[in-house]
Amino acid sequence: VLDAWMLYRHRRFKQHHHFFKVLQRLVEVQGSNGHVNPSDWRLAFITKKLRGRMQQIINTPRLARLYSRLGSGDGMWFMVEKCTRFLSREYMLARYKPYQLVWIADAWGTCRLRDTFLFGRLARYGRAGQLSGSELITVMHAYGKCEITHTVLVGRILSEGLKRKLSVQQYAEVAMALALLRVQDYTALEMAAHAAVNAINAGVGYSTEDLVRIAEAHSRLKVNDTKLLQNLLVHARDHGYDWSPLNLARLGQCAAPIVASDKKAFVAMLEDLITYVPVMASLEEITAAADFAYLHRQYHPQSSDGNKLSADLVEKLAARIPELKNQASSKFNIAHLTRCLMRFGEFDPEVWFAILKQSYKASEWCDSKELLSLSYCLSRLKPSLAKELPMRTVAMAQAEWALKRKEEFAP
Repeated sequence: VLDAWMLYRHRRFKQHHHFFKVLQRLVEVQGSNGHVNPSDWRLAFITKKLRGRMQQIINTPRLARLYSRLGSGDGMWFMVEKCTRFLSREYMLARYKPYQLVWIADAWGTCRLRDTFLFGRLARYGRAGQLSGSELITVMHAYGKCEITHTVLVGRILSEGLKRKLSVQQYAEVAMALALLRVQDYTALEMAAHAAVNAINAGVGYSTEDLVRIAEAHSRLKVNDTKLLQNLLVHARDHGYDWSPLNLARLGQCAAPIVASDKKAFVAMLEDLITYVPVMASLEEITAAADFAYLHRQYHPQSSDGNKLSADLVEKLAARIPELKNQASSKFNIAHLTRCLMRFGEFDPEVWFAILKQSYKASEWCDSKELLSLSYCLSRLKPSLAKELPMRTVAMAQAEWALKRKEEFAP
């Protein structure tokens, strides 16, 4: 597979560019889950050889970026940190070009490593005028993933990026970056909304994924753009064949608490989701659809047709959950799914057993708030139903995870 490695397979001292070729090839052939097995002999050999040569490598930002692309794990995070830790010195960052500073920020953002000192230095030496539009968005996403809000840098990037002609996809990425940074920039959000509406009217230059991301950014930042949501609902009602089940449910999550006038669109969306239930292949889609049904019933109680469709949708979603036993690779909010199902009543023990089975794996990535919410929802089950489920085993597993992450809980 690795022709670059076989080409330079000899016992002599290997140059740094040999290792770069192999790492680049490993990034290209990594698995379907986007990660490389840390026990891969090629990766282990390269990592062992490079650990003592960090300060001898000239293009250290590229090395850090390659390791960040190879997946998550303590070994990858250690190499990214080791590659760039000594770069925080002021005289080191001044030697690199602007796009190499973007690589450093992207590597740390991909691994979600937080260092306010290093990111402060990157903001000082970063030159927004010399970066492309995609590189500006990459920097914003990196700061957002690391939960570092540098208002001066964000202002420079937005003032520079919004001068250029951006596509709907780039506007969607800017809006999602603002949502990660928790920055309410009304100018950027308004321009993204106008770009989405104009693209819908023109009929070209957009995808439903981009439209949903813009709507989600507005929802996360508590910016209620009714005109944008109404246009998206009309498009979903008239062109439902263009919308995937996940995007349709995500749009409903954003629009149901805000838009109260277009009942026909919500009914059409619920009907489409009911027909899509047999082809839903991930629990992420199940969770989004159940949340949309719950929000519709909560904010539109006067819609009898919509409430009936919501109940039918959740019933079909609950029957679909046991069929997706091995679909825990996609990260979803299992606490939110449990809470939405409990709002619509009790279901068969088989459904709750499947949810409990998923809770073992979901506890690895859910935060402390979700873990606490899941425990509360499970404690609210009826005693007659709880006796048929392995509640004791689940409680012990959750307690074990809570002790490992006790620093995340408030006192």
